[in-house]
Amino acid sequence: AGPVGGAETAVLALTAGLREHGVEAAVLALADESSGPFIERLRVAGVPVDVVHAPGRQYLRDLKGVRAAIRARRAVVLHTHGSRADIIGMLAARGEGVASVATAHGFTGGGWKNRLNQRLQVAALRRHDTVIAVSSPLASELARRGVRAERLLTLKNAWRAPSTVLP
Repeated sequence: AGPVGGAETAVLALTAGLREHGVEAAVLALADESSGPFIERLRVAGVPVDVVHAPGRQYLRDLKGVRAAIRARRAVVLHTHGSRADIIGMLAARGEGVASVATAHGFTGGGWKNRLNQRLQVAALRRHDTVIAVSSPLASELARRGVRAERLLTLKNAWRAPSTVLP
């Protein structure tokens, strides 16, 4: 998790909405020093937050932390947003025997490191139980990259007035 942006706002709105409908939901944040505003907004909104302190790219340590949080919460579904979370979350969910859902927000291209990370993300997305694409073009791209149709859903980004959910 980083500063509060589009994906973070979507996570907050989704979790708050689930809780409004009686679903026990919490956020597990892979957090670094820039994550404070996001975590604070979650807490102000009354969303339970578990934090795996994840400065840098220490995937094995992060994986252990996520698996421990899944066990502690007795989670039955892990829903990820973002490439790092998609990769670590898929591995953690498989290791803990829980269902995994990933919301794909899109790809930005960029330099070779970013493109490599996106390839790793797509490989992980192929192994999630369900993948949600936030647009039809993204769903088509994911299908082209090997995400199986029976695992792929399109739920277009929606907008809800921030004053109704977000502090």
